[in-house]
Amino acid sequence: MTSHRRWSWSFVPVVLIAACGCGGKGVVSGKVSYQGSNLKGGTITFIGADGTGASAEINEDGTYTVQNVPSGEVKVTVDTSALARQSKQPKYAPPSGSAEGKDSYKPPDPTAAAARYRAIPSPYKSPESTPLKLTVKSGKQTFDITLEGSPSEDDTSSTGGPPTGGPKGSGSMKKGGSGGGPPQ
Repeated sequence: MTSHRRWSWSFVPVVLIAACGCGGKGVVSGKVSYQGSNLKGGTITFIGADGTGASAEINEDGTYTVQNVPSGEVKVTVDTSALARQSKQPKYAPPSGSAEGKDSYKPPDPTAAAARYRAIPSPYKSPESTPLKLTVKSGKQTFDITLEGSPSEDDTSSTGGPPTGGPKGSGSMKKGGSGGGPPQ
């Protein structure tokens, strides 16, 4: 009888973890805007306390969906500087005398990247300086973000002081809990 009790008690932690939604990974979706309009590109990253993270591209309508976000409190970074670098690359031109077929490599058009690029405040780009935080739970959540402050002079920079004002992450979630924005 004692071994039966020991065996049944070993399942209690598993049941409690499953019931509270602790552990596991989350799926976070939302929109990112700055100065009254949606960002048209960039990368959003969610970084857990242990340094692991998950990221996704921001779509042209400002929306994003990040899969496999670590649960617990995460820092959120937003970076558009890759679009600035792409916009400065030369346009593709095949070597002279070569025939360009339908299977030829064509890198992204730098003018398209330039049209999507938007300078944002530097603090949002780095986990050390971002004011954006979210408590992620297992399952689907929504986290809309409004970036505030003046854009950085050098968009390739990843450090800087805090932006003027604070972010307005709505942190609305479809599956309980709260989150969004910096702690008050």
